[in-house]
Amino acid sequence: MKLNKFFTGMCAAAFAICSTILPCAADEAETVLDGYGRAGIVWMVMDQWDHKNSIDLEPFDEMETEVISCTHTDVNITGNGQYTVKMEGYKVPDDAMDFALIGNLGVELDMDFKTYEELNVVLDEAVIDGVTYTFNEQPELEVFGEGTFRDAKVMKLKNPYGKVANTTPEMTNDPWTTTDPLTITFTVSGLPEDKIADNPDEEIVTVFGSGSVDNDAPEDDGTAVSSEEVSDSEVTEPAESAEPADTDVSADTTSDSDKADEKEDTSSNWIIYACLAGGVVVVIIVIAIIAKGKKS
Repeated sequence: MKLNKFFTGMCAAAFAICSTILPCAADEAETVLDGYGRAGIVWMVMDQWDHKNSIDLEPFDEMETEVISCTHTDVNITGNGQYTVKMEGYKVPDDAMDFALIGNLGVELDMDFKTYEELNVVLDEAVIDGVTYTFNEQPELEVFGEGTFRDAKVMKLKNPYGKVANTTPEMTNDPWTTTDPLTITFTVSGLPEDKIADNPDEEIVTVFGSGSVDNDAPEDDGTAVSSEEVSDSEVTEPAESAEPADTDVSADTTSDSDKADEKEDTSSNWIIYACLAGGVVVVIIVIAIIAKGKKS
């Protein structure tokens, strides 16, 4: 009886430990917003249909089969103050430049506007193709993703379906023509506290694809010359003094933070598996002892 009680206690202890560890591991896997929410640039190309429709989605082509190469810099909103979001590395393909318009270019604000009734956002300036635009009137603060956790809103600069922003110089719905950084600066007010000064976690930089369409490999247009078509007279031997070409390491797009996340996930999984294995072993031992006791 004493042995049975002992191992019953051991089993209960193992269960208690697992019950503690498993929720902790789950909590570590959750993404927690830093402060009052996030903001970032969203966009869509009309009649060509490349798009990034939300800060939580990847940029895709029309059929959403290919991720569009570009780099986005979103921000964590930690209080009242000025913020700048950025998108770079993307422009409308040359063969669509003559007919495509920007169907949407704006700032998505994933914040809790219902709780903070005095919350207000004012667009200060936008830089597109190196030109700085200031706002004569503020774009409408439109509902975006109604029903989501933070009831996000969006302020649109380019919008052929509605009203283009009133800016100096005049804003049009034409596409930008370079992959230079496109930035939008805005000021938040009406929150209970001011933003964290010099916050190292304010910017959230995400690289999609190769980071820029300029880095994408050119499509094969069928004009490539095979090695068999090159005559011996056209082949030149490399000079002995020529230095070896630099090794291209750009293919490794895994960031240090991604690697760290993988290590944390592996560590958390190891703890869970060890806990479960230990619990199973204890249960097996208890069953064996009880069975032995019954036989005796």
